[in-house]
Amino acid sequence: MRESPRNSIVLIQQANEATADELALSEKLGIPLMDKSFTAPDYDFALRYLTEGLCLSGLRKDNRGSLIVDFNDAKLRRRSQEPLWSQNLGKAIGLHKQRELSVLDATSGFATDAFLLAMAGCEVTALERSPLVYALVQNGIHRACSSVGELPAALQRLSYWQMDFLEFKTNSAEYDVVYLDPMFPDDNRSAKSRKSMHYLQVLLETPSDEELLLQHALAIAGNRVVVKRGRRSPIAGKRQPDLQLKGKSSRFDVYFTNAGSA
Repeated sequence: MRESPRNSIVLIQQANEATADELALSEKLGIPLMDKSFTAPDYDFALRYLTEGLCLSGLRKDNRGSLIVDFNDAKLRRRSQEPLWSQNLGKAIGLHKQRELSVLDATSGFATDAFLLAMAGCEVTALERSPLVYALVQNGIHRACSSVGELPAALQRLSYWQMDFLEFKTNSAEYDVVYLDPMFPDDNRSAKSRKSMHYLQVLLETPSDEELLLQHALAIAGNRVVVKRGRRSPIAGKRQPDLQLKGKSSRFDVYFTNAGSA
């Protein structure tokens, strides 16, 4: 995913002097760093390092509040405690057959599914091509790794990289599963229903060609490719999926890559 030029972002420092983290992020993202009194009238979004974490806020009338990637979020932690193997995501990945799978989450966004898979025992490599989204998630991972309990151990199973999947090179079959979650077209009933999805839709350009994503995934997956779609969205490419698991608002299209996967 890549930032759209139609949206402008500013980083606002939180003290009289900029911190090393603020200076580094401003340089990495190529965005201006302003002092704490700046009102940002000409910008669409603002980043701030708050006590709770790196925060993205919308500055226009349609703004959906602030977003901080928090793997200690109570709702997300409750989801992580539910058996993933019995849910559609886990079934699509193959957790009902094997619990310790290697998964490449090729278009990870805010890494929610990558986190759930790691919590379920998978070894997960997650890719995100947007420097902005990467910075938000990396900050969330850093904070979570300093917490107590099972979270740091689970995140040891999650490797997170800023990289475009179409430029990702690996040995064939290094990963049991390649998981794709491109931003599927909405059916207009649930458009922008979640804050995180809203920000991805507003901030980022249209994802890469889905046929190319699918073909690249099929070329490197050892066992299967799983594509997350809207329940009524068209399939990602020309090939029909071997299996579909449907939920209320989304579905998982599964493509097997060898004869023993069904």
